[in-house]
Parts: sequence; structure tokens; C-alpha cells
Amino acid sequence: MATKKRTFYAYKIINETVSNATSRLKSDLMQKLTSDVDNFGNRCKAIVDGSDTQDVLACFVSLDRTPTCVAGEMWRIAPSKDMPKIPQALFAQTTVRSDEVPDDPNVSPTDKSRLDYHFFMITDNILIATFPPTRASAFAKYLNELLAVYRGTYVYKFDPLIILPSDIKLSDIAAISFSDKPIMENGRVKRGKSKFGIFKTGISNLKYFFDDFGSTNELIDKKILSATMTLKLTQPKGMSDDDYRQELSAFLRPLAASDVEGVSFKLANGQEIKAMTIQAKYAYVFNDNNEQTKENVVNAYTVMNEYLGRLLQS
Repeated sequence: MATKKRTFYAYKIINETVSNATSRLKSDLMQKLTSDVDNFGNRCKAIVDGSDTQDVLACFVSLDRTPTCVAGEMWRIAPSKDMPKIPQALFAQTTVRSDEVPDDPNVSPTDKSRLDYHFFMITDNILIATFPPTRASAFAKYLNELLAVYRGTYVYKFDPLIILPSDIKLSDIAAISFSDKPIMENGRVKRGKSKFGIFKTGISNLKYFFDDFGSTNELIDKKILSATMTLKLTQPKGMSDDDYRQELSAFLRPLAASDVEGVSFKLANGQEIKAMTIQAKYAYVFNDNNEQTKENVVNAYTVMNEYLGRLLQS
């Protein structure tokens, strides 16, 4: 089969428990996979509302490295007439490898086929995976359902991990700009769906300066109105980079997947860096041969391990 390039993305595992230094996700998952292992069929979860697709943790392994981590494959399966079927016997196994699924689409009476697959690696605070930010929320939803007994009211969340280039210091950042980018919906430009709420804030302020501000949607339709909020940062004289970083880390957090395209960093020299560009630059590319052999899987784990090592050193 032809080789295709797959990109590994890095995500911050949100830790909502202030008293803990790390997220509970890895420990909860390891407990599930070592003491209460379901078979493949029982791990199938309907994640996408209104769809007949299911997500399933197909296979997994605990990697003995520092820090320890859990790696595996996530599959998306659904009824299919033309794709190879997953034999019913495999649903009773603890794990299922891709090379166990026959190539013949008529080999099994079951109607489920593997539509796609993704590699992932979970550490205490970092998730590395081949799925893009738009798919990360589905993975979090799956884990929240799979580990419901262990997490209680704790909720697992991921945000894209944005890392500035190593040659740029925090003191170089003069401002961070947040934009609510209008999007097309049914042929009309609508307000962006990011969490920033800049349109709402901006329009309420503009009403103080205009007697008749007119229709907001009309102005957006004509591309007259857009909204950007700029947060200026200044490192006080005499404050070290380490102290400055500590102060910023008290309130800055990784960006949500839905908002990453609307954020840019402005440097003191006037250069502007898009957050999405940084994320893409700091992602690893994996040459996937699509054969899903043991060698290919080991190669994927090796690439994730290298990527993790670089992230931990940054």
C-alpha cells in the first residue's frame, strides 16, 4: 500500500484538581486497563450524536519509560458494505490488532468495518495523537464514558499545546491578539463561535458612540465589522524571565481547539506569529504505510516517544 503522511499533534491534559500536580487521566486509564479490562466489544462507544459510528480503544500498551505512559490505537467503526468486516469473534477479545481484520469484505456476517484509526500516547500531562484538534473532543468524550466509574465527577479535557519557538522568549511577546472570525452559515456571514465574545463586547461599547448603530448582521454581512482584542504584555524592569514566566503561567493556559485559529502573538520587533502556525510547526510527521503491521505500529510509538522527549525538554 502507498505510504501517507500522518501528523502527530500535542495536547495539554487539563488538570482541574488544584491539589494534584498532574491530571488523573493516565492513572485512571492504567487502572482500568490493568484491573478491569473489558473486551473489544464492550469498549465500543457511540460518541457522535445521530450517527451509527462507534469509537473503540482497539489495542493498548503501557510503555516503561520516564515518565510512564499509555499508548494505543483508537478506531472508528460503522456498518459498511464495501470495506473489510471485523469478524464477530474479535469483539470478544481483549485487544484487536489491525492485521487481525481480514481484507475480504465478505469474510464475516458482522456489519461493522473499521473506517479509520489513530495512534495516541498519554502521559501525566500531555497527550500526543494523530487526530487533529477537531477530533480531540470526541476522544475526551470517549474516555469520559469509558472511565466513568473511576473519574466520578472529574472530567477529562484536552487543549492544543502551543509552544513558542525556542529562539523566542516570553519577554519578546508584546501582545496577544484574539479575533472572533465571522463564519459562513446558510450563505450568510455569522458571528464567530469562539469563546472570546469579542463581538458582543465590542458592539455594546460602540453603542455609546453611535446614535443609530444599525443592524449588526448587516454590517457583518458586508464585512464592515470585525472584532479583535489585543492583550498587551510588559515585563517589568528588574523582573527575571523565570519570575515573568511564573507570573504569566498563573493566568495563561493552552488554547481551546475552537479558538486556536483566532489567536496570534505580536513580538516587540513587530513580527506577528499565528498560533495555528506554531502548532503546525511543532507537530511531528509520521510516514504511515497503511499496512498496520507490528513494525508500523512500533514505528508510530517510536515517533511519539521522540516527540514527547522534545516536548519535555522545551
